[in-house]
Amino acid sequence: MAKTTPPSRPSGASRPPAGTVDASRRRPVSARRPVDVRGWLGGIRLSGFMVIMLGGRNGLLAMVGDALVGERWTFAYGLAGLFVGYLYFSIPRVILTVMAAVEKLDPSLEEAARSLGASPWRVVRDVMLPALMPAMLSSGAICFATSMGAFGTAFTLATQLDVLPLTIYNEFTNYANFGMAAALSLLLGAVTWALLAVARWISGDAVAATA
Repeated sequence: MAKTTPPSRPSGASRPPAGTVDASRRRPVSARRPVDVRGWLGGIRLSGFMVIMLGGRNGLLAMVGDALVGERWTFAYGLAGLFVGYLYFSIPRVILTVMAAVEKLDPSLEEAARSLGASPWRVVRDVMLPALMPAMLSSGAICFATSMGAFGTAFTLATQLDVLPLTIYNEFTNYANFGMAAALSLLLGAVTWALLAVARWISGDAVAATA
C-alpha cells in the first residue's frame, strides 16, 4: 500500500512564529466595525430640519396653505412640531426592539390559540401583545430617556416652548447660573432614571407572567 506524503511547504515560505495569527485568517475589518454614534446624533439633528422643511414658515405645508386659502400653515415651532421631531428619531428604536421580540415568539402558541377557536383579534390581544409587552415597555422607556435629553431637536424646534434641556442650557450659558443648571440637570437625570427603573420593574413582571 502506497504511502501518501503531505505536500511540502514552498522553499520561499516560512512558518509564522509561535503566538502570532495569520493575517489571512483575521476577521475582515467590515465585520468588526463599531457602531457609528455620529450617525445617530446626525439623525437627531436632521429630524428637526425635516420638521422645519415640512411645517416651518417656508415649508411644504405653508406653501400648500398659501396656495389654497392664502394662509401659511405652520406647526414646526410648537408642541406638535416637537412631537413629530421626537417621533421621527424614536420610531427606528421601537421598530428594532419590537422586531427582535417578534422573531423570538413561539409560533406554537398562536397555532394552539387558533386550534381552540380564537379569532385573529383574540390571538393578538391574548397571545401576541402580552408576549411583546416587555419589549414595548423597554423601547418606550428608551425613547422617553432619549427625548428627555434630546437637546438638538429641542434647540431647533422649541422656540415657543420652555423645555428643560433648553432651560439648563440658558441657565448655564446665558446667565452663568451654574447652581441652577446643576440642580435642573440632577432633576432631569433623577426623573429619567426613576422612569427607567419603573419600566424595568414592570417589564420584569411581564416577563415572569408570560413565562
